[in-house]
Order: sequence, then C-alpha cells, then structure tokens
Amino acid sequence: MTREALLAGDKRSGSDAPWQKVKFDRQIIAIARVQAATRLYADDRDLVTFARRLGMDVFSTWDLPAPPRVDDLFTVSGVPIAQPAQGLTIAKPTSPVSNTAASGQNSPKSG
Repeated sequence: MTREALLAGDKRSGSDAPWQKVKFDRQIIAIARVQAATRLYADDRDLVTFARRLGMDVFSTWDLPAPPRVDDLFTVSGVPIAQPAQGLTIAKPTSPVSNTAASGQNSPKSG
C-alpha cells in the first residue's frame, strides 16, 4: 500500500488525514489481509477508502440491519413496571443553612 502510494508521488494516497493516522489505517488493513479477512466493518472514511481500493468488502454501521428487539428485565418476566402510588408526594429537600443563621441573628458580634 505504502509502496504504491510513494511510486504514485503521494504517500498519503489522497487522504488529508495526518500521516500517523494514515500509517495506522494501513496497519489495520495489513493485519486484516494477513488474517485473510475479506470484509471490513468500519465507519472511518479513510479506512474505508483504503480497504475498498484493495478490493475488500466494507460495511459501515449504518449499512447493517437493526438488531431484533430484546425484552428487558422487567417485561421478560411478565411483571409490569411499578408506577408511583396515587397521591404520593415527594418532600422537597431542606436547605443546610437554617433561617436564623441566614439572617445573621446568631452571628458573633465584633468589637
């Protein structure tokens, strides 16, 4: 990959990404090819471009079908999710500073 890019006169193969990222993307593809991978799942534009240039099938997450719906812990057991009791009120938190301290009635006198 790099040799062909250098012979073409553009070591980044048309990518505008930083050189370190280009090298990293090429490493990912090289590892995949060594492991005989024919398909790559990626959302990275540069990685997708490099892989397609080498003839790999590339799929992005938006190309994949949505997974089947899975019931959560509460609906799988058939138990409905509990609703708050009728007429239940939630107490408001009180201030950590008392009214007398806030008004200055208990403040030390100077002088």
